[in-house]
Amino acid sequence: MYSRRVMKRNLSQQIELELRAAVNRGGQPPFRLTLLALAEHYEVSIQPVRIAVDQLLKEQWLLRNTQGRLIMNPDKKGALAGASPSAKARAKPDIGARLEEIIIQRSLKGEDVFLREEETAEQMGVGRTIVRAELTRMHGRGLVEHVPRRGWRVGGYSESRMLEYLEIRETLELKALELAQEHLEDKVLERLLKRNSPDAKGKPRIDDSLHAYLIKRSGNRFIMGFFDQHGAYHAALLNYASLAGSFLAEMSEQHRDILQALLDRDFAKARRNLRRHIRSQRPNVAHLLKLAGVEAKA
Repeated sequence: MYSRRVMKRNLSQQIELELRAAVNRGGQPPFRLTLLALAEHYEVSIQPVRIAVDQLLKEQWLLRNTQGRLIMNPDKKGALAGASPSAKARAKPDIGARLEEIIIQRSLKGEDVFLREEETAEQMGVGRTIVRAELTRMHGRGLVEHVPRRGWRVGGYSESRMLEYLEIRETLELKALELAQEHLEDKVLERLLKRNSPDAKGKPRIDDSLHAYLIKRSGNRFIMGFFDQHGAYHAALLNYASLAGSFLAEMSEQHRDILQALLDRDFAKARRNLRRHIRSQRPNVAHLLKLAGVEAKA
């Protein structure tokens, strides 16, 4: 659990980031620029808002007019345009990734649990509205279910359900590969091959968007519908197990084998490689059970 000082700092930083972005965009913000209105908008106390506003006044992103009211500095509009993507990425907390990890850890306990927005926001040190927006997005991906007056339900992990999913996944992905054969683009396959190759220091890299690409290029709405409904949750769990274990290099190598066979238009080999790759996920299920045992004792 975060200390209150750390939570307050993280809240103020998030508010500062969003206000700076609003000034950068220009126009009228979706809230009044008063401490009370901002506190109501972010559903926080006055203190983190005051910290954020003081910093923005110091940097002149916000100004006070002759009546002492806060206004956006029009000279700052577009000031972030020259910032590097990496700098922007470092500045913005990856709330979604942190929340997804919380969901997976709760799921691994094996029982249905409910996430409360206020409690989760406090744990993460961000505003409740931010958590609600991320949970809504994850609801669309099938990671959580909203239950009125209860919160956001996280389904408990089940080994049998995961194995059933892998069995159906194998059947449907192999069919997707068959349907996609005439619609593959070499430039996309080559880009995916590069993204699954070790970096300059020999460190393994993995990009599993190969699977989504094959499913999309199949053009079959029923195959796409199945993975839209069930794919995100199971993929997140399997990726969590893979990255936590020693499977990363093996998985990226298997991706390369599939991609190279597709580039060679050796579809029989690509099919064998894809089947082997999906079946190799079964040890990850055992690893997830181990993780579940650890989480249950924690």
